[in-house]
Amino acid sequence: MNRKNSFTAIMMSIVIVITLTFSAKAQFHQGGWGLNAGIALPAGVTQSVAIPNSSFTNVTFTPTASANLVYLLSQSFALQFGVGFLSAGQTPPSGPAPDALTTLSLTASGKYYMGHGDVMTYLGAGFSYTNLPKFTLGNTKITSSLVMIFGCFGAEGFLNANKSVSLFIQMGFGYNMLSFSSLSNNQNTFNLGGSAAGANIYF
Repeated sequence: MNRKNSFTAIMMSIVIVITLTFSAKAQFHQGGWGLNAGIALPAGVTQSVAIPNSSFTNVTFTPTASANLVYLLSQSFALQFGVGFLSAGQTPPSGPAPDALTTLSLTASGKYYMGHGDVMTYLGAGFSYTNLPKFTLGNTKITSSLVMIFGCFGAEGFLNANKSVSLFIQMGFGYNMLSFSSLSNNQNTFNLGGSAAGANIYF
């Protein structure tokens, strides 16, 4: 392990220890804050972004992490604001493949918890905006942006008595509005965007 990787591992360990220390007395309560991290289930690209099938030629998208800041308006309502990290690569018909590109999606969503306990079910809704990487289709450079509106149903289960750490899984249904810079055939499609699994820490 080189010096850079060692430093990164040490910093990550410090962040984890500090987070767990501050969350030891935290709980799920009105006015509380939290962090949410998740990965997409199949058909999603990030926690709140999905790409329509056959939207691009020879382009592959890799599900990566999403992170959100959570604010609890009450024990029944929560708001989330965050970013999704999207990695995309292109496989040309011939020749070497270019390096994969990474872009960000901006997200905002809300949750309504339908009950309280160690396991809570919820309904959610939100939207995301993604400025997708530039790709080559034939001799044309294509830039595109994606807006998605989604709803979801999920369950969140707490791992400790003071309700500071939880796991979640949710199934979503989204509507994509995909706009291309150089093409007139913009695509609007339904998908399973918003389907994700991950964890929350409240502090």
